[in-house]
Amino acid sequence: MGIQQFSLDPYSRPLTVHIVGASHNETMGARLTDYDELNHMFPGHQGMEVVMVGPEVVDGAIMRPPLRAFGPRSRVFLSAHKDLYHQFWEDVVETQEAARPDIVIGFHPGDLPFPTEKWSRPRSEVRCWDDWLSMQGPLSARLDPIVTGPNMEKVWSNASHPRPDDPDLSQSLWRIQSEFLSRVLTVGMGIQQFSLDPYSRPLTVHIVGASHNETMGARLTDYDELNHMFPGHQGMEVVMVGPEVVDGAIMRPPLRAFGPRSRVFLSAHKDLYHQFWEDVVETQEAARPDIVIGFHPGFHANQGLMDGWLPTLLLLRDYGIPTLFTVFSEQEQKASLQILLELEVNILDSDKNPFSSQKPEQAQSSPNVQPVYCSSHYIRLRGVLSQDPHQNQD
Repeated sequence: MGIQQFSLDPYSRPLTVHIVGASHNETMGARLTDYDELNHMFPGHQGMEVVMVGPEVVDGAIMRPPLRAFGPRSRVFLSAHKDLYHQFWEDVVETQEAARPDIVIGFHPGDLPFPTEKWSRPRSEVRCWDDWLSMQGPLSARLDPIVTGPNMEKVWSNASHPRPDDPDLSQSLWRIQSEFLSRVLTVGMGIQQFSLDPYSRPLTVHIVGASHNETMGARLTDYDELNHMFPGHQGMEVVMVGPEVVDGAIMRPPLRAFGPRSRVFLSAHKDLYHQFWEDVVETQEAARPDIVIGFHPGFHANQGLMDGWLPTLLLLRDYGIPTLFTVFSEQEQKASLQILLELEVNILDSDKNPFSSQKPEQAQSSPNVQPVYCSSHYIRLRGVLSQDPHQNQD
């Protein structure tokens, strides 16, 4: 999509793409064929090179030097370099050990997420992004300093294309900000939908299937928007659990007893959820959850993922834990619902998420289909499917 938007022509000459800020998310288990979809998008092109650059690049098959001269036509050459991008530029690009990029992809500014304001409206009136934005004042006051700041300047000084207009950059920054906020606002939505009361007692939230997406660079304050949503609450704990959790500031044990009121305590545990339950929850090393949230579990995608998720899905069902899953699209929602019904899970409802991320994502690694949005739809479930309409209700 970026190649087309910048009117680059891969039929007139070879192209070089730099993925800047690449991390575990893009490079762990990466294969040399991961970008071959570009061959379908641009059949018969003159050759493309994709270089992933970042300080958290993971060793693997793609860890090889970038090209000095282009290889065969109609092929994509994928490589990786572990370093900060500006250092890679000085050491490799400027010494002509690598080609200058035709396009740079993956800008994720360190200025985000920006701080948010206290809520001036009751949470019952905040039903969508427009409602939330109405409490934040002009976004330009927070976006303009980022647009004109040094991080943005570095990105475009290394790009070989004209810098977009500032209003376009501001819109892009807001879309990135929305992805950060989407997760925490979805958690808050789930708390309300299940009629959980954080004013009567402390609450524990488990994020199941957490991965690089949620934990890479995560900060202890990432869920503090819940303090604006539920001011003066009795205390909340958010525990991220998953086999792909990344080490960082939030990698600390969950609470046994709750901390201060009006605070959110964020922690993480690297393991499959059903194993975490056996080893930590059942041994009373952590509190049982009041609600479980799963962002894009993906158990609908293939049998291997389904096999990995099955013990967790059955655990959530059998213990009757209030659970909310998000998915990328209505199609994924329908496929996931079918699986859950086959497992006799009690589905409470499913719908579009009013706090879906506003940042478009490439769907299924294919640029030929419409983009999708993180957490665009949700499924809410609790307990075992029953013929009794009053059983397992909120």
